[in-house]
Amino acid sequence: MPSIVLTPSAVDKLLNDKTARKVPFLGYYRRSYSTARDGTITEYGDGFALTTIDPDDGVETRDIVIKAVPVGNVFDILVGGGAETMAQSFTIGWSKKFTYEPLAS
Repeated sequence: MPSIVLTPSAVDKLLNDKTARKVPFLGYYRRSYSTARDGTITEYGDGFALTTIDPDDGVETRDIVIKAVPVGNVFDILVGGGAETMAQSFTIGWSKKFTYEPLAS
């Protein structure tokens, strides 16, 4: 069975984040690009973005596989991504941003 691990630094970030209004959600995203009106192209990497989500909202959760991951003994956070990503075991860390590190099978 796949497993997801949060490192102590990622747990600390989650416990001290004051922005969550709904349910805390770490959503995995893949590299993407956006173009500003002035033509400037911005590249975004892949990894996890901390946001909030309403797990009962079908529009927000479509095409996302969501799993609850314990944050210490305090609460669970929802972690989500595409089916292929979420079928794997991986570690989520923190180093200026949430990091994604696949675990060896």
